[in-house]
Amino acid sequence: MMNQNDNLQLESMRQLISAPIPKGILLAELAEQLLCARDALSFDDVSWYEDLTEQLITLDSAATFRARNEAEQRQLDSAVDTAVIALQKLVAEKQIEPH
Repeated sequence: MMNQNDNLQLESMRQLISAPIPKGILLAELAEQLLCARDALSFDDVSWYEDLTEQLITLDSAATFRARNEAEQRQLDSAVDTAVIALQKLVAEKQIEPH
C-alpha cells in the first residue's frame, strides 16, 4: 500500500523526467536522483521496481556511452528517449490522483 511519502517521491520522479533534460545535467546524475527517489519508496510491487530499474540502467549506460558517429548518436538519443517515456509511464501508473 502506498503512503504519502511514496506519492511525494513519485512526484519528485515525475518532475525530474517530465521536462527536457537540461544540458547541464548528466544522465548519470539524473539516473542517480531517480534511483534515490526509488529507494525511498515503500510500496511493494517487485515487477514495477524491476521495470523502473531497467530504465534507470539504460540511462546510466547511456551516460557512459560515447557515440563514434551520427548513427550511433541517433541510436543513443532514441534509447534515452525510450527510457524516459517508459519511466514517465511507470511513474504515472503509480501516482495517486489528488482528491
